[in-house]
Amino acid sequence: MIDRPLHGPWDRVQLMLHTVWPLLTTQDIAAINGQREALMQRLRERYGWTYNKIEREVTEFEHREARAANASRPSLGIARD
Repeated sequence: MIDRPLHGPWDRVQLMLHTVWPLLTTQDIAAINGQREALMQRLRERYGWTYNKIEREVTEFEHREARAANASRPSLGIARD
């Protein structure tokens, strides 16, 4: 499997990782270095979750980060319906 980067700017993402998964250490986050598979491996080591649970957690995290990033962008002048 080819590792792909986590969505979002890494400096913002790494701040959120410890908040969402407090068992991740500073060394874990440094080793993850923005890579999704590395995050999934560290979550498996720290939490002992199944692959499916980790996949759901990471996907939810990515969506939450994308929504937060979009919410902080300036409006394009398009009104909500």
